[in-house]
Amino acid sequence: MHSSPGRPSAGLRHAAAQAGTVLRASLAPDLSIAVAWGTTISTLARSLTPGVVPGLQVVQMSGAGNTFSSGAEYAAGTLGRFGAALGARVHQFPVPAFFDRASARETVWGERSVQRVLALRSSLR
Repeated sequence: MHSSPGRPSAGLRHAAAQAGTVLRASLAPDLSIAVAWGTTISTLARSLTPGVVPGLQVVQMSGAGNTFSSGAEYAAGTLGRFGAALGARVHQFPVPAFFDRASARETVWGERSVQRVLALRSSLR
């Protein structure tokens, strides 16, 4: 599916709308869902039919960032759309997507704010 910059293709929008319908039908109160980020997920988030799911939590599954951009705004916007459409509490994963050294990753993973999200992620598997 080819998309122009800033505008997903019709095929991607259709697939995202269908995925949104399936996701919406799968949601239940007090559920936690894992969400990544990217063009497809962002398009899905934009297609969600608004409606509050009581106690729903949306957990970011992957870090956001690379050598060109922090990616944080993009990931936060995508997850924020899930939260707004579903009335969900969003848990950001405030780390880079990639690390140069394992020791840097271990240091970041040791932070309490990151540990909290890692625990949520583990509970979803």
